[in-house]
Amino acid sequence: MSILFVTGAELSVLSNVPATQTMNNPLFLDPSPTMNDLVEIDNKAVPSTAHNIVSDMMSKHGGLVFTSNIDSLHEKSGIPSENIYHIYGSVKDNNLIYPGEFPEPFPVEMEDTYYGTAFTVIIGTSFDDPIPLYFISPTNPIILVAKDANPTLAILRELYPFPPPVSFYEGDITVGIKKVQELLKGHTGAIPMPVPMPTTTSSEGHALLF
Repeated sequence: MSILFVTGAELSVLSNVPATQTMNNPLFLDPSPTMNDLVEIDNKAVPSTAHNIVSDMMSKHGGLVFTSNIDSLHEKSGIPSENIYHIYGSVKDNNLIYPGEFPEPFPVEMEDTYYGTAFTVIIGTSFDDPIPLYFISPTNPIILVAKDANPTLAILRELYPFPPPVSFYEGDITVGIKKVQELLKGHTGAIPMPVPMPTTTSSEGHALLF
C-alpha cells in the first residue's frame, strides 16, 4: 500500500526557496515576480534532506506527491514527474494558476494510485493555504509534520466533521520526516496501521494522537 504526501511551503523553505514563492502561487503577489525570477530561483534550489527522505519513502512504498509548491524540488530529488501533482502549477511546466482561477482536479491517470494509498503524510502546510487539504482522503489515517500543528489540525476538523485518525509531529520538519521514515523502516508494500508517532522531548517538538 502506498502513501499520499501532501507538501507545503515549510518543506521548500528548507531549500532556501522564499515562502512567498511556495506557500501560494506567487502570481497573487503585488507586484508579482517575473517568470525569469521564478526560473532562476527554481534552477538554483537544491533538494533538502527532507525532500530526499520523501523520495526514498516513495521509492520503497510507492504513492503520490500533491504539493502547493511551484518549484521542482520533488522532481530533483528523484520522484518521477508522473507521481507529482502541482496544485498551483509549476515553474518547470510554465503552467502557473492565475488569480481568480481554482486548481484543476488531479489527473485521472493518478486516480488508481490515489485511491490505493494506505495513509496520508502532510508536511509543512499552512493555515494561510488550506487548499491542499481538500485533496486528502477523508478516510485515510494521517501523519502531520509541521512547525506548528494546530492551524492544520483546526482546518482538518473544520473540513471533516469526523476526521480520520491523526498522528502529528510538531517541531523541526527534517526531524519529523526522519521519524516517519524510521517508523516505516523494514516495511515494504503493506504498511501496518495505525502508525503512532513516538513522543519526543520538548526541545524536539511533540507528537500526539487525537
